[in-house]
Amino acid sequence: MSSYYYSPNHQPNNSRNGNATSIKEAIYALLDSYRLRHKFNETIILNAWDDILGKEAAQKTKKLYIQQQVLYAEVASAALRHDLLMMKSRLIELLNEQADAEVITDIVLL
Repeated sequence: MSSYYYSPNHQPNNSRNGNATSIKEAIYALLDSYRLRHKFNETIILNAWDDILGKEAAQKTKKLYIQQQVLYAEVASAALRHDLLMMKSRLIELLNEQADAEVITDIVLL
């Protein structure tokens, strides 16, 4: 019969934590390996549109897509289109912050 001896000075084997990465880093590594990170970032931008603009402005957006780092937004209201044009550079900055990368460089309002 074997006996187990506990020593108060015993340090557990933390070899498992030696190569620890965050879940975010692991997911990004997986996306990078399959070359899907850019599409993932584009999806983050498209989903952030509603959060950044708010419910009413998002409802007036008919079509939203990204092509060659340009975000195209079809907006139903002329007044909203004008307001978005006035804050275009700030909007680009806010959207790119959501993805933690420079995903879009311009916004075209249709």
